[in-house]
Amino acid sequence: MKSRTLDKTLSGTRLVAVVTTLILLSSGALWAQEGTQAAASQGVPERTFAGQTLEVRDEHFDLGEVFYVWPGDDAQVAIVSSAPEQQLVVTADRMVGYAIVPFEREEAENPLPAAAFRLPTVQLSTGIDSIDQFLHGGMLLDAASHPEIGIEVASFSDVERTSHSESETVFQGTLALKVHAKGAVKDLSFPAKVSIRPFVTMAPRNPVVGDRLVIEAQFELTPAELGLAFSNPRMQARMAPRIPETLPVRLYLMLGNVSPEKPGNPVDDPAVIHSRLRFTTLLRDLRDPAQAYAYARKLMEESWDNAATLNDIADTVVSTQVEPRDLGLAHKAASRAVALSEEGNAGYLATLAQVHFLRAEYAQAVEWQEKAVSKAQGRFAAPLQAGLERYRTFASQE
Repeated sequence: MKSRTLDKTLSGTRLVAVVTTLILLSSGALWAQEGTQAAASQGVPERTFAGQTLEVRDEHFDLGEVFYVWPGDDAQVAIVSSAPEQQLVVTADRMVGYAIVPFEREEAENPLPAAAFRLPTVQLSTGIDSIDQFLHGGMLLDAASHPEIGIEVASFSDVERTSHSESETVFQGTLALKVHAKGAVKDLSFPAKVSIRPFVTMAPRNPVVGDRLVIEAQFELTPAELGLAFSNPRMQARMAPRIPETLPVRLYLMLGNVSPEKPGNPVDDPAVIHSRLRFTTLLRDLRDPAQAYAYARKLMEESWDNAATLNDIADTVVSTQVEPRDLGLAHKAASRAVALSEEGNAGYLATLAQVHFLRAEYAQAVEWQEKAVSKAQGRFAAPLQAGLERYRTFASQE
């Protein structure tokens, strides 16, 4: 049944609008027709070791202050297909990168002299597994061969400062991008808004205080602009009811002048935190389980006496929905973390309980979760108790 659905999709009867939008961002074949062949992501800085931002170019440091994208908190890209036969929204929230803001700005000075970003191809998602598998496959985005899309800000021109206050300064202008993917480069240009907000809390999952930069744009692309045309008139007539007149695209990037790789606790060793983040980047963001677990095994060996790192490895495995899950590795890491903490850390105990639950070892899950609840304090007690009740329900059905 699934193969028929995909065959129908491949024939162009369902996903034409969204597919061609993504091809705009990633198809070397389409861009080659415009004479813009180039190496994929050429000119776009590489990720850092931890992977949650990019290496800032030396020449960019001289242009101003660095602002970093905080991934995972917003729908950074949204593409809407509203065709009669299917409604789809493609979103992504794991873009990383940085932008430069001049230290001292004149009223109409360009507030965005440089910026660079990377978006994991697999993070473009409709939320529908069968459709996402098709989009990421070799026929279209080919995520296996081209895991990332690189984006450079070529210019922010025609700048006008439209408002200014103590809490926010807003600029309007024309944003020009160079999008690198699948061996090609595509130039895009559209109106955009850049806002600078001083001294705000940037991310609910890791509250820190600093300045914020917001890049926003809403624009539309037509099928013709996407190169969607059929030489066969009968095919053109057949496809017309399945293609919307326009495809709304929304870009929203939140950046802060504190790196997402900076340890939340000043006593934490940055090298240790970056090692943990690297595993998360490989597994959760790039969805490369083979490379991720190879790195995790090495990290676990090097961190055999570090309970926090071992728990983080196990927690990343159980909380990331990327198959296959190496629950054996997670169990080994979580068990060691619990042993090192002498069963005194509620979080570590809960992680081990969750590993057992995912292994369908419900009695053991209940056992370890009961210990976690007994050690929990304050606001952590209620969610752990809820987890315990869930595990008990499963255990009672064995």
